[in-house]
Amino acid sequence: MKPTPTPWKTGRATLGALPCIAQLNGKVIAVLQGPIGDTEQLANAEHIVRCVNSFEELLQACRESLAWFDEVYPADVFESKSDRIVEMRELCRAAIRKAEQKP
Repeated sequence: MKPTPTPWKTGRATLGALPCIAQLNGKVIAVLQGPIGDTEQLANAEHIVRCVNSFEELLQACRESLAWFDEVYPADVFESKSDRIVEMRELCRAAIRKAEQKP
């Protein structure tokens, strides 16, 4: 099953009481539970929406960065380059692995 298409937005469910996450058409995806007026819950909803809405672009940026590293610094010369290049390549790989994990 695929997740609900993006972009998502934040809103209020049940007569404006509880923060929620919804599609742009208003279909509610999730309602965050907690005390009414809890600003942390709204902040959490906004954070989730920012993460979800930017996920595909960030994953693509990591893939393209890794492809660039592989092209500019082939594996046989990689180790002779700066430690920072090696670190950046591994950061991209780790982010891609994490993003592609299945629950």
